[in-house]
Amino acid sequence: MRAIGGAIGVGLLFFGLAELVNAAPAVKDGPFGIYMGEPLSALRPVAPDDPSNPNGNYRVLHPPKPNPSFPIVAVAAAAPTGVCRIVGVGSRIDDDPSGAKVRAEVDRLAEVLKVKYGPYEKIDDCADADDEACGEGWAQSKLEGSVRYGYIWRKPVGGPVLGILSIGLVASSYSADSTHIGIGYDSADPACTSAEGAGL
Repeated sequence: MRAIGGAIGVGLLFFGLAELVNAAPAVKDGPFGIYMGEPLSALRPVAPDDPSNPNGNYRVLHPPKPNPSFPIVAVAAAAPTGVCRIVGVGSRIDDDPSGAKVRAEVDRLAEVLKVKYGPYEKIDDCADADDEACGEGWAQSKLEGSVRYGYIWRKPVGGPVLGILSIGLVASSYSADSTHIGIGYDSADPACTSAEGAGL
């Protein structure tokens, strides 16, 4: 399996999150029980996302508040900033070359999250397309980075209190016939962007 940071990072970066706001004090009630700015030491045990290439991404082996929709939880964190990004990865969905199953699950979760975080923006490169890349070849197209599907909250309700700048919920794929969901929360702390530019 690809490194979590790379797999979900690619899925979330397509939203083009670049705006910054001043970070408010975070509370200890963030996604999966993790809060923005939390020291990595408070989340142990953790494991580097990719032991052969440490890059500030860590899998949290025992999240404080597990969620059955996202059995894998990871963070991007560094000593000066603490947690800057919180990521959840869903279980593998087999026999899904068209992405119909994963997109249905993303749609369902988007409505659940809308209750908490307010209105979203939907991204669907296949909304007006009718070709192989958007049909039975969707999962392969996603692997190649040519299709996107998901939702973004650019100004989530409650985000400032939680120190969250934005949230991205995406449909992604492991292979040409297997898919998974992913969610990422990005910190509103401008120092996190600086740390990311330095290789976080």
